[in-house]
Amino acid sequence: MIAALISRCLAAHYLPWISQKVHKLNQLYFKQHINRITLKNTKTRWGSCSQKGNINLSTRILFAPEEVIDYVCIHELAHLKESNHSRKFWHLVESVFPDYKQHLQWLKKNGHKCHF
Repeated sequence: MIAALISRCLAAHYLPWISQKVHKLNQLYFKQHINRITLKNTKTRWGSCSQKGNINLSTRILFAPEEVIDYVCIHELAHLKESNHSRKFWHLVESVFPDYKQHLQWLKKNGHKCHF
C-alpha cells in the first residue's frame, strides 16, 4: 500500500516532465498523434502503447538514468508506427536511437533495482 501511494505521488510530480519529454521526442522523430500519457505503478512492463495513442509508462522508470528513460519513451513512441516487435519496429527504434541496445541491456541488468 505504501509503494502504491509513493508511486502515485511520484506520478503526479513527474507527469509534466515525462509528458514534455515524450511530446518533444515525438515531434522530433515520429510526428504521431498521442492521445494520453500516464505514469502507472506497473511491475512487469516499463511501458505500453495502445492503438488509441495512449502511452503508459511505469513509475519504476523514474529510477533509471535519463538515457534509459529516453529509450523507453522512444520504444513506446515507435509502437505508434509499428504495433509489434518486428524487424521493422527495431529498425525504426535504431534509426532514432542508435545505441538503444546498451540501454535495453541496462534495463535487463539493473531493472530489478528500480522499485519502491
